[in-house]
Amino acid sequence: IEEAESGIDCLRRVPIFQPNLILMDLNMPLMGGWETARLLRQNNITNVPILIISANAGEREVNPQDAVLS
Repeated sequence: IEEAESGIDCLRRVPIFQPNLILMDLNMPLMGGWETARLLRQNNITNVPILIISANAGEREVNPQDAVLS
């Protein structure tokens, strides 16, 4: 288990740690979960499953096209 403090930290750690699954908070400092996940995919850093979670009860509904994750 590896922990990143921010989205930017996650982008640095994933290539080194090579996780089998990424659990990511939607609201992280410096860079949010959606942006971090998009960069992980767009830059081919990893293709492992990414699960983005949030404690925000009022968070808007996510359009699957916005996620660009598979």
